[in-house]
Amino acid sequence: ARHPHDPTRDASCYPPLTHPLVEKDWGSQFPRTWVWLQSSHFVDPDTKAPVQATLMLSIASIPWPSEKRELTRFRGFLGCLYAPQHGGLYPFGTPTGATVESLVVSDNNSNVEVTLRSARFRLVVTASGNRDEAVLLHGPTPGGEFRPFVHGKSVRVPANPQHHQHFVANTSVEASSSALPAPPAPSASSAPSAPLPCPTEMLDASVAVELTRISDGAVVFAGEGSLGGLEIESMERGGQALLERGAG
Repeated sequence: ARHPHDPTRDASCYPPLTHPLVEKDWGSQFPRTWVWLQSSHFVDPDTKAPVQATLMLSIASIPWPSEKRELTRFRGFLGCLYAPQHGGLYPFGTPTGATVESLVVSDNNSNVEVTLRSARFRLVVTASGNRDEAVLLHGPTPGGEFRPFVHGKSVRVPANPQHHQHFVANTSVEASSSALPAPPAPSASSAPSAPLPCPTEMLDASVAVELTRISDGAVVFAGEGSLGGLEIESMERGGQALLERGAG
């Protein structure tokens, strides 16, 4: 049998049972800068044999005490590795006391390297995606519509084709060190005066994971993931630098 999303791949190379991720978001605010990734298709890096594992990781630059009264920033994160054949669930996150030892974004915001540490384990994750094939993220509105999101708020995609191209092309304001180019000047009758950048998700991302025990350095789990979802986004200038630095 062929893989349903890629006819060049044999579906039998993937585990017969995977553990997909289902999220439910609460609250009314959303970070301006974040990294999010998930993958449930892993193979052993040496034998290429399928292994059952699921990885989810979300890291964001959080204003404190609030966005309107921001005094500083901290790097909040939540993630876990679930490897049922290698010890089960390994949680990492701000609430557990774990820390982000390092975070580096590169390759035009299409690659991220993260090292996390808990009391007993260290998790090293490298993820890469194709930003040229990223999809525009949509979200539900109170009226039941799905629209592109800008900083957690749904907006209408500009009807003008030139606006739409600029709208999609500048999904990350941190894509380069240069200033974000000015949007095309709208006509007097056009609706939005300046299309805003929207976040995107890179699909079919590759993910490399290594979990080691801190006490003796032993490798507890190692895997290469595919068909992952990867977001490396910033809706503010200097956001990725804050995320990498971890403080404001």
